[in-house]
Amino acid sequence: MLGLRVFMALSVKYDLLIEQVDVISAFLQSDLEEQIFMEVPGGIQYSGEKVCLLLKSLYGLKQSPRAWNQKLHSFLITLGFTQSKTDYCVYYLHSSNIENNFYVLIFVDDILLITKSQDRLNAFKTKLKNSFEITDAQPLSYFLGIRFDRDESNIYMS
Repeated sequence: MLGLRVFMALSVKYDLLIEQVDVISAFLQSDLEEQIFMEVPGGIQYSGEKVCLLLKSLYGLKQSPRAWNQKLHSFLITLGFTQSKTDYCVYYLHSSNIENNFYVLIFVDDILLITKSQDRLNAFKTKLKNSFEITDAQPLSYFLGIRFDRDESNIYMS
């Protein structure tokens, strides 16, 4: 949460844009590395004693959060982002001018996009939409149970 507050302060200081995105059914979009079998769910007609081999991660599996994190991490690294060494939920593209930087804050399937450039923001959202099913990005208003209000010189969290 400290990282969230730091980025809110940076956003005010440098007048950065903040948009939020939610990945729809994030765990179902990731692949499993292990072979996992499960009983056929009730209500499905089948003959004999059969089990299902899972090809995708499911909610409730111990492996699901890690599989999702690995998929999203690989996606961001491929785009040239660097993962923060002090907060693994933060990815960034840095330039010599902080106003040209791009930050991605991840909280499982909730993502904040922070940058100065609307063009860079739109380009990144397009890449994200091409790889994952996401909600339409919107300006930050309610995130992780916190309501955000912004005026010209402040961001209020409640």
